[in-house]
Amino acid sequence: MILNQMQQNLQEQMQLIHRKISVESERSMNRSRRRTTDSIKQLVRVDDGLYPRDHNVWFPTDQEALMTATHADADQLLEFYGLAIGGSLSDKHQRLEHFLQAIM
Repeated sequence: MILNQMQQNLQEQMQLIHRKISVESERSMNRSRRRTTDSIKQLVRVDDGLYPRDHNVWFPTDQEALMTATHADADQLLEFYGLAIGGSLSDKHQRLEHFLQAIM
C-alpha cells in the first residue's frame, strides 16, 4: 500500500516537472519569434496540464491579436493561468505579454 502511494506521488511529481519544462520550452519559442505576425505558442497550465484550447479559452494568434485583446478575452486568459485580472486593458496586455514571453 505504501509503495503504491510512493509510486503514485513520484509519477505525479514527474508529470509536474514535465509540464514545467514544457512551459519553459514554449516560452522560449515565444521569445525566439522574429516578427509580430509569428504565432504565439500556448503555454500548458502547470497544475493540470491543460491548454487554453482545452477549455475553449481565447488565445491570441500573434502579437497584434494579443495587443488588441478585449477586456473579456484578456480576463479569460489571465484567469485561466491564475494571473491577476485587475488593472487597465494595457496592464492586462502587458501582464499576458510578460507571462507568455511574447515580448517584441
